[in-house]
Amino acid sequence: MNRSTRVHIQWTNKSTDELVLPSVLLTRWGLKDGQTYVVQVGGRNVKAVIRSDKQGNSSTIHISRMLQKKLLLPSIQSLHMKYQNGKLRLGPVIGIVYARITDHAGLMLRQLNAHANVVVSFLPNEVNWSTGMVHGRSLSRSTTGEYRVNKQPLPIPDVIYNRIVPYKVYERPHVRQFLQNARTRRIPLFNPPFIFRKDTIHQYLMKHASIRSHLPASIIGPSLEQVQQLLASHQAVFFKPVTGSQGKGIYKIKKATDGSFIKEARFNKRYIVSTSKDLSKLYHEIVGKSTRTAYIVQADVQLAKINNDFFDFRVHLFKDGKHKWQISAIGANVFGSQNVTTHGGWIKPVQEVLKPVFGAKATMVEKGILTLSLQVANQVTRCIKQPVGEVALDIGVDQKGKAWLFEVNSKPGLHIYKHWKIKDRLNHSTALLAEHCRTQAGY
Repeated sequence: MNRSTRVHIQWTNKSTDELVLPSVLLTRWGLKDGQTYVVQVGGRNVKAVIRSDKQGNSSTIHISRMLQKKLLLPSIQSLHMKYQNGKLRLGPVIGIVYARITDHAGLMLRQLNAHANVVVSFLPNEVNWSTGMVHGRSLSRSTTGEYRVNKQPLPIPDVIYNRIVPYKVYERPHVRQFLQNARTRRIPLFNPPFIFRKDTIHQYLMKHASIRSHLPASIIGPSLEQVQQLLASHQAVFFKPVTGSQGKGIYKIKKATDGSFIKEARFNKRYIVSTSKDLSKLYHEIVGKSTRTAYIVQADVQLAKINNDFFDFRVHLFKDGKHKWQISAIGANVFGSQNVTTHGGWIKPVQEVLKPVFGAKATMVEKGILTLSLQVANQVTRCIKQPVGEVALDIGVDQKGKAWLFEVNSKPGLHIYKHWKIKDRLNHSTALLAEHCRTQAGY
């Protein structure tokens, strides 16, 4: 593939559509000084006169303000450039599409912009396909050197990073139309427009011999008899909605010392508990009018503890520029024994948790977590057969140090990066994301 060149941009006040390139680039691409060529930024194509800069820096280009205006190009410092199919391409333009604009959008604008990209965050209904414009948000640098977020017309992206959640949004006609238009234009879009169903993901992972032994005993669409059998050999089980996320809608049934059963759940930070000698009663309270296929039941794992608190691990992975999974960040999630699930704890660096618990084995335990993470990410994307650029995993460790996979999440949040010792991993994560986007966009 014809590789791109990173260039620094200087803006000129010329009142013509003019682009001045270092003479070395004109020679490399076989361009003629003073000739007119098409300059492409995302979905925008504008004819401009190309001039040669024989004395300037070999990596600096000059763009007239008039050409900038027609290209809808924000005032940024650097981009990537290549000559392809008779066009001078500047970019990439990375689009991040949301169901609603959140703090994630602002953070991604700042982070991805630092890697020589035009980054635009937008909603599905903010794209005008006929004019080739997105009325979205981008980061520009002012004359005083400060960065600010502006809402303005921008080019349709070269690649789209899909962050649309919740998943019911995909049923809306304007979202369906947006996805169809992106496909029609052959714009690469990664992160599939559907939820990672827990039942489907479990079936995918059970096909992998090495992963299978790291999955808690689970039953898809459990009958009462199957739950009874699972509780005969485990202290507790979890009922998880197959389309749930963020720990919502999860119930726990555990055995009490007097032979009864305790059902626990948390809804909107409210702890709900009920006790019964009759497991059937609790089972039907959970399943209710829903069919049992709406749930997967998962056996409890006797997790390791630190200072009487349980912990598991949040592992984030991004694909790099070679489409390979890389572990971008990992943090320990410590939570109280009163929690129904592993959600809602506080983040700590991995070894601050593993070393006090496992001592000399701590490094080996962490290695087991990382190995399992890469195996899971590869297996999930191999089975889904759709472009996925990021995943997050919830992995627990039992008292012997064995890793257990609890959840596979698409479109994860950024909670893991809030700890000051892990915060710098966000730069690494977005560098991987930027690499992946550039490759997807053909840069």
